[in-house]
Amino acid sequence: MQEITSPTIYLDLCALMDIVIKSNYRDKFKAVLFNKKGTLLFSWIHILELSDVTDKEQLKSYVSFLDSLIENLGFIDVLPAAVIAKENKKLQGDNNVNPPMDERLFSFFDTVIMNTKSIKPLSFDWLLTNLNHPVIIEYKKVFHLKFNSYLAESQEKKKRDKKYESRIKIVAKGANLPVATRYIEDDILKSFLREGKELSPNSWRDFYHTVVPVAYCDYVLLDGCFANKAKSTIDRLRRNNYTAPMARVFTKIDEFFVDLENYRLN
Repeated sequence: MQEITSPTIYLDLCALMDIVIKSNYRDKFKAVLFNKKGTLLFSWIHILELSDVTDKEQLKSYVSFLDSLIENLGFIDVLPAAVIAKENKKLQGDNNVNPPMDERLFSFFDTVIMNTKSIKPLSFDWLLTNLNHPVIIEYKKVFHLKFNSYLAESQEKKKRDKKYESRIKIVAKGANLPVATRYIEDDILKSFLREGKELSPNSWRDFYHTVVPVAYCDYVLLDGCFANKAKSTIDRLRRNNYTAPMARVFTKIDEFFVDLENYRLN
């Protein structure tokens, strides 16, 4: 079972690695997380990115850090379409769904990773030897292709539909829902079209690090480009009277720590 408690924190891999490899950050993060009784959220994107890390010492440090936080760790689903589908079920009265929980990742741990004979049944030691697992290779393709299809469909629509071209300049209109996942996704996708810039091959990773975490977490720490995108989207949604909770977004670790230390549960 997962029990997610606030403050909920999501860090992209670069931010997480910065915290892991710097002992002052690492110790401070653990102390604050335990003191606040918060939850660090972990996703498939972290695993997919780790499969590209070749520095074994870095991986060992990462594994040790995650293992030390096991009781304060949760799994978050970062595929917007999957989360929105679960949100729709909840809006229709199905209270058995938990939209941000990643059942697939939880199942992966349960069926592939869990060692029920160990005194430490849930451990991240497997990352050191199983980053070429077929499921991980397949998911890297799935996430990449889904992001590319999102963009391709939107770009094609922009070409053939002049009204759509004008709509990418404005925030989507819709019900003021309890969670803004669909509006965050829509506005960030539109931002790519508005900018018309060539995307880096790894933009899909940052996209998934951003949308659902911003919708569901209290704190999100991202790289500069996507932190700015997220902040701009939050501002645009607020100006258009969307009142759903959205994350405090940071790109500088020191500023993140200052705010987190002052966090108070409402």
